This record gives sequence, C-alpha cells and structure tokens, in this order.
Amino acid sequence: MTCLAAVCYLKAMKTKYIAILFVLVAFRPVMATDELPPGLVARTDEISITEKEFHDHLIALYAERETGESLLEQLIHETALKQEMARRKVHVPNSMVEARCAELDSALKSHSGGQKGLLEYISEQNVDEEEFLRALRLSIAHDIMARDDFGLERDAPIPPEKLNLWLKELLSRKKVVVHDRGGALMATVDGTEITVHEFGQRLITHLGTERVTGILNELIGIRLIPVWAGPLGLALTDDDVEEELRIREEILHGKKGFEEVSYSDWLRASAGQTIDDLKKSERFRAEVLMKKIARTLLTEDDLERHFEKNRNKYELRHGRAARLATIYLEAALFPNDKVSRSFEDAADELKELRKRIERGEATFEGLAHIWSEYKAGDKVKLELGTLTLGVSGFREIVDAALKAEIGTILGPFRTPEGCHLVKVLGQRGPVEFDRVSTIVVDDARQSLYTDMLKRANIKKKY
Repeated sequence: MTCLAAVCYLKAMKTKYIAILFVLVAFRPVMATDELPPGLVARTDEISITEKEFHDHLIALYAERETGESLLEQLIHETALKQEMARRKVHVPNSMVEARCAELDSALKSHSGGQKGLLEYISEQNVDEEEFLRALRLSIAHDIMARDDFGLERDAPIPPEKLNLWLKELLSRKKVVVHDRGGALMATVDGTEITVHEFGQRLITHLGTERVTGILNELIGIRLIPVWAGPLGLALTDDDVEEELRIREEILHGKKGFEEVSYSDWLRASAGQTIDDLKKSERFRAEVLMKKIARTLLTEDDLERHFEKNRNKYELRHGRAARLATIYLEAALFPNDKVSRSFEDAADELKELRKRIERGEATFEGLAHIWSEYKAGDKVKLELGTLTLGVSGFREIVDAALKAEIGTILGPFRTPEGCHLVKVLGQRGPVEFDRVSTIVVDDARQSLYTDMLKRANIKKKY
C-alpha cells in the first residue's frame, strides 16, 4: 500500500493517529554491507548496474501495469497539491500533524479492540516513516484548501467525495503531460517535472525490500548470463530464438483446451506482448542463452545424478499415483449456514452408500451422479484425478489406494473440506528418469544458474 493510500484508507475509516513519540518501523530496502560507488545499485567483477538502468528496468516492468499507473497518478496529484500549497502559502504545522496522528492511532486501536495502533499499521503495510508523514502533511493541506473553497469551518468534516471533486477541479486547471518512456521525464505538471529517477524511487518504496531485491537479483543474472557464455564460445543466434518459440508453442498445445491456440495469441492475451516484443526482451534472450549454457555444461551423467539426489522430491510429485473416482460430501467441523453437515454425518452417509454398493443394490458411478457434491460447474465430476503421495490433504487416500486392487472401493476419508468415498480406477508405479527427464533438465539448469550466481562476486545496494 502506498503512503497516500494508507492515509486515505485511515481517513475513510474516520480514524486519526498517535503523536510521533515513537520510532516507526520503516520498510526501506536494506543496504548491502559492501559499499558501492554513487550511482550504482550492483556490481560484480564483470558487470555494473547503474541506478538509472535499474529504474529503467523497474519502469519497463511496471509503468503500464495498474501499480505503475496508480503511482504516477499519485505523483501527479501530489505535485499539483504542492503547487497549490505554494501558491496559497499554506503551512501545516507539526502540531497539526501530531494531532492527526494521535486521533488516527486512537481510532485504529478502537477499531481493532486495542490490538493495533498506528505503529503496528505502518509496520504491517511496509510504509516508510518519512514518506508516511510527508503524505499525511500533504493530505492535511488538501483538507485545509478544500474546506476553504467549500466555505467550511476549519474543523468541519469534509467527505471524501468533496475532496476528490476539489482535486479533479484543481487538475482540470493544470497542464499535465505524460511523456513517452525512454526519456528522463515521466510527466510534467504546469512545467514541474516528475523524473524517471523520482518515479523509480517511488516504485522502490512501494514494492518493498523483498520484491526489489528479487528484481535486482534477476537483473544481475540477466546481465551475467552473456558473460558466462563468452568463455564457452556460445552466443545467442536467431535459430536459438526460433527453436525456443517452437518449443513454447508445442508445450502450449500440449495443455488441455489450448490445442488450437497459437503461442503469439496466447502471449498477447496473457502478457500483452507480441512475438517481436518477446524476441527483444533482455530477460527472454538471457533465458534462451542460459539453456544453451546448460546443454553445454550438463552431461547426461549430471542429469542422472541430479535425479537420484532429488529422487524423493520427484517421487512425491511425479511418482507412484492412483487414479480415483469419488463420491464427495461437503462437511465442516462446526456446521453453519453454508455447510450444514458435520464430518461425522458425512462419514456416516458415505458408509451407508458403500454398504448399498457392496450389497449390489447400486453402482458406485450411479450413486456418485446422485449424491456426490464434487462438481465442475453444475455437473458432477466423477473422477478425482490421478493423485500422487505429494498432493496436500490426500496422502492417506493415495497411500490406501496404492495398496488396494483396481476396482476396490475405499473410505470414507476425511479431507479439509469434506469426506470422500473412492474407487480405485488405476495405479502408476515409481518415478523413472525418462518420465520426468524434461523436469529434471529444468531443475538442473536452475541449480547450475544458482551455483554460478553464488560464485559471482556480487555487491549490491538492495
């Protein structure tokens, strides 16, 4: 949540804050132990990433998303408010900020039964202290100017609708220009510049340490991959790119429901990108080149060793499995308006259905269509699917099904949201390398990439 959004949220609750007598927990990107020269955010023995490059990267990722659009709009609004404050010579004293903080803190504690005040809220929302106070001061100035123009008393409440209307009218008198990406400016408001640096810093503050660190780590990797490829005599070719696109289309067509969908159409619908956009993407090109590096460095023996080392993981996800049909009844620990049946009641009902099947009075499939609440839309879904031992909440069912003969009816079994009576339709044996070779290659390549990153002498700001 942005600082201004936090302020608006609290105001909308008609809440107000505690005097600034405590140190708020700021959520700022953590500086690395190793200092970097001014203007750099990361450096290795082979590459350097400047602050501008990182800001440009962040803007490329977020400028056209809802997050980026919202933050730029926020900066435009703040710029317009600051201009109006200067024009009217509006001053917000510290005492007014402290009073607002005390009121908001009191209301937050009242709302949460004393469990959460301003300090906890600020910390939870990962909001920087200085940014919050700056936004709060600007919000108070907004109130003051709007009250004056609407002819309200200084302490009179002012509805959010009036505040929004006042701001819209203010902006309608401003010349706001949003610039194309690639330059030094994001926007101007009556000639006041909102720079790429300012927008980049706002993105960093909004995204928080964890996400910013992840994005920077990824950018470091993107820049290092071509460096690693050099000594191996490898370079990305047009043929490599076309082959990757062919593979991705093949994978897409292997997914149910996407057999006739082209990769270019899927890319445009899912990511708003064209194939040409993807081909130019630094991230995409680095991924394809990393695959080429892995094919050169990873031997068949390496892949076999990776498989054996991680056999238990592959077994849980892709190994022994049972294909099951189900008669499912919803249940709850404490029956309520939504789920009226207890787990005990559900189990008893399923036991009676099992007895009817065993006496030959009905078939499993027939009773499933009548009784089962396992549905896809409005239709009963007979098959639970092919489940491995690694499927959360179903280990007991799968374990029993793997020990039983095909056709056996088992249960009832309790799962988090109800009870199942199952019929064993099929079984699959232990995991084999050939069955998961594609997954092993992907995992081994990721491990190789991680190891290469660890060996790089990386110093970074975030």
